Amino acid sequence: MLRCIVTLAAISITGRAGFSDEFWTQPVLRGAFVAVAFTLFVWTFVAAVWALKLQGGARYAGGGILAALGAGLALPALGIALVGAVDVVANWDDGLGLIPHSIIATLHPGAVEPLAWAAVAIGAVLAAAGSLVIRVKRSDPSGR
Repeated sequence: MLRCIVTLAAISITGRAGFSDEFWTQPVLRGAFVAVAFTLFVWTFVAAVWALKLQGGARYAGGGILAALGAGLALPALGIALVGAVDVVANWDDGLGLIPHSIIATLHPGAVEPLAWAAVAIGAVLAAAGSLVIRVKRSDPSGR
């Protein structure tokens, strides 16, 4: 939610066209926006671990975050791999108009899909590992 607020603040200051044309061409503004947006994205995971740790312990929190991170990587990557990166970016940007057309034009059909399939595989492994961490019972330290 905080990342959306940052994006909306940038758009409200520069306007939709300004965000795409002026904002993304200024390295300092672009860098600041990406740094703040990424920090807020990571904070989501920190807050989730914090909340889950209080509920079920550190192992439960780590497994839950690992599973969520894996699913969060695998599902969008699967959509990109199945539909095609060029179509996904073009259709997504048609409604928002945030990405300069020069960036969309640099995407070559078939160039990104192998990376998307690799992200699907990595995400599936992370999700499975996180699920196992949550489900597997810890052995009793006393040996019983």
